[in-house]
Amino acid sequence: MRIIKKGSSKIFSVQEIFKYKNFIYILFLRNIATIYKQTILGPIWQVLNPLIQSLLFTLVFSKIAKLPTDDIPPFLFYSSAMLVWVFFQSTCLKTADSFLNFAGLIRNSYIPKLTIVLSLMLENIFVFIVNFLIFILLYMYFIYLGFSLDLNYKLLLVLPLIILYICIL
Repeated sequence: MRIIKKGSSKIFSVQEIFKYKNFIYILFLRNIATIYKQTILGPIWQVLNPLIQSLLFTLVFSKIAKLPTDDIPPFLFYSSAMLVWVFFQSTCLKTADSFLNFAGLIRNSYIPKLTIVLSLMLENIFVFIVNFLIFILLYMYFIYLGFSLDLNYKLLLVLPLIILYICIL
């Protein structure tokens, strides 16, 4: 542990964060376990939540407001929008509240504060991947039903950069 003098331009050290990789991993696992223990349905809630949200958006915007989706099935259209929005929203909220929620841990032990934020980002990336797999299954189901859906597969290569950009935000 090194003490950095006040006013130093060095915010964090990658080597120091790398030393705490096990702590980040354990905190990530604890956060995931806590999510599932606090719900009645457990891991099934992770699947139901985006489906229910997309269904509500489909009902409100497609059936009531009658907004067009350009020949894309409304449920799939709103599912794709919810996928990125939920990731962005949960990342912003959890990292904003991280120092308040983990104040006891920060006060009672020395850990780089960035480790807490990194573990929360890993948790959100995990949830995003689960939601993305659900979206892929929905996409394949709509293709099976006979919808003509064009997907630019080359844009999927940019997806990790988008996730990284959202995490940096």
